[in-house]
Amino acid sequence: MKIINALYIFGISLVYQPAYCQVLDTSIDTSIIWFGSDVSDPEFIGGFNALNSYLSVNLFSQKRNEIDEKDKLNPLPKEARVIVRFTVETDGTVSDAILISKLPQCESCNREAIRVVMTMPKWKPAFYQGIAVRAYYYLPIKFEQN
Repeated sequence: MKIINALYIFGISLVYQPAYCQVLDTSIDTSIIWFGSDVSDPEFIGGFNALNSYLSVNLFSQKRNEIDEKDKLNPLPKEARVIVRFTVETDGTVSDAILISKLPQCESCNREAIRVVMTMPKWKPAFYQGIAVRAYYYLPIKFEQN
């Protein structure tokens, strides 16, 4: 009888196995900043070449800001660059630009980096499980003294 009970329990355990599957979360919070290996990076429309073209045309354009006179007196180091972190929103707009690394000897360069980032056209947003989410983007901007 013990053998029959053991076989019966063993047989039931073979038939009745709970199924484990991955359930996709359809309630993704798009108000938070997403990051990680499961999140695609936001992209400038047209890629890196288009981004570089945008920066070269718009940084210190003749129509806009020029380098302050006091900043012209301070020579820039050979590798003069700032790093701007900004948020690419779910609709591709850019917001919340801040300087992660500044150029202390060129305040007008710092201001110009923020200005040119905040006036960028829309980006392709980041995606998580097929849904557009907010994401940070870190952009190094290099300045060269003419």
